[in-house]
Amino acid sequence: MTGEFIRDAPDSKFPAEAGRYHVYVALNCPWCHRVALTRALLGLEDAVSMDVALPTRSSADHPTGENNWLFQPEGLTALNGRFVRYDNVTMDTVNGFLTARQIYEHYGVDQRSLPILLDVKSERIVNNESSEMIRMFATELAPRFGNGRQLYPPELAAEIDELNGWIYTQINNGAYRAGFTSNQDAYEAAFVEYFAALDRLESILATRTWLTGDTLTEADVRLFPTIFRHDPVYFVRMKLNQAFIRDYPNLSRWLKQFYALPGVAAVSPIDQIKEGYFGRTWNNTVPVGPKWFTPDYLLNRRTLVHRLGGSSRLVSPNDAIVSRLKPFVSLQQVPEDAQSSLPLSGVAVLSYRPSVGIQWTVAGGGTMLQRSSNSKAFELWTQEIGDDQIPKAGNARILLGTYHGIRGAIEPPAALTLLEVELRAGETFTYDAAGHQVCWAFVYEGAVDFKDSHTTEELLVFSDDGQVVNLEANYGPCRFFIASVVRSTLPLYADGNSVHTTAAALTAGQAKVQELARSRGK
Repeated sequence: MTGEFIRDAPDSKFPAEAGRYHVYVALNCPWCHRVALTRALLGLEDAVSMDVALPTRSSADHPTGENNWLFQPEGLTALNGRFVRYDNVTMDTVNGFLTARQIYEHYGVDQRSLPILLDVKSERIVNNESSEMIRMFATELAPRFGNGRQLYPPELAAEIDELNGWIYTQINNGAYRAGFTSNQDAYEAAFVEYFAALDRLESILATRTWLTGDTLTEADVRLFPTIFRHDPVYFVRMKLNQAFIRDYPNLSRWLKQFYALPGVAAVSPIDQIKEGYFGRTWNNTVPVGPKWFTPDYLLNRRTLVHRLGGSSRLVSPNDAIVSRLKPFVSLQQVPEDAQSSLPLSGVAVLSYRPSVGIQWTVAGGGTMLQRSSNSKAFELWTQEIGDDQIPKAGNARILLGTYHGIRGAIEPPAALTLLEVELRAGETFTYDAAGHQVCWAFVYEGAVDFKDSHTTEELLVFSDDGQVVNLEANYGPCRFFIASVVRSTLPLYADGNSVHTTAAALTAGQAKVQELARSRGK
């Protein structure tokens, strides 16, 4: 069944109306997952209601029979003998039915799958094909009841459709073709196609924030459920064990960036996904690991992304993680041969070149940042200071602010501290972020251990306010930056090279940046 379509037209059988439609999903199912994601990303929670089934389906001795999706918030004993209950699982709030099959039977349809899109007003099932549901949400409901985000903009429609085609064949469905076939040749063919597609994605994302560029679209939404499941589930369950997603720097960055979007984590429960896949295998045993694949790993880590022919970006102003890092809005590594001028507005820029010194630029309403050096540089978008003028405190160099009572060469506009730390093998660095709500570290040479994390070329965002951070060099010498600041409560308006706290200032800054760029081109 694919079913009918919601249309934003006066003569539509299923018109676009808020409060008229209801969806039934199970969040462990990737097809349901993309429906829940689309609803959240478009801000349609008030327009389209939703019920969530248990990830564990009914067993043969269940009163409703075997293999039914259950809307049973009180939980049940799973096939492995463990009792499972989840706070986000609901009852059927429309009719009070226990199973998806009963919902279908009530409306005269011989089906039992999820998701289901129900028209509560006319008491008819509209559709149960997830790809059609998310398109309806994006094109028919979101323009009237959403938050302004466009997941299927007309100018990108052809590119989105092309991406959707091969992503479905080689990745979404490709994972199932590899995992559920009993034919060795078919498995190996699907395996090769799947990882070839991951390589293709890694190449695309080397120069793009999202699959089509700077805009999150339906193509990203359709890809996310599979990529999200790969490391904790598909690597083992689907026998797709050539590599983890974390082995792909660009794809890993994309995954974490998507997960950090508002509303995504709430409909992406790792424990339910693992229960749904492994709780119905031949021995019904759910794996404990991988222990590193946690919300903390997804939300508080960023891998350095090596852009082709340009800077390597760790954090950009349009990254969802910036809301937790403000007033820090960008961190990037500049190539050693970088010699350029860059128009900026609304930011202060610290350019630090090891063994050379610091360049501090305040862009204000608009200025040209000049780069000219043969030394690798790290830029934090937030006077010339020679390397010998940077004060030290123990094994830390004070790039900005004050540390242990020693004032750095530059006094920043906010109460922040930025240090470069160098450790020898076996040393530990302790940083007390008391009074600061934002704290992060970036390891750019060697590796450090923080709690259970082993980190290199990665941003660590420390989630506890004012915490004491211990970083250990257990595997040899290392160098890293560590910073903390009082969290900014100002709004953030960012686009390209302009970052401001009001929409009007952003518009003015963009105009100045364009003017500077034109003058540079003359």
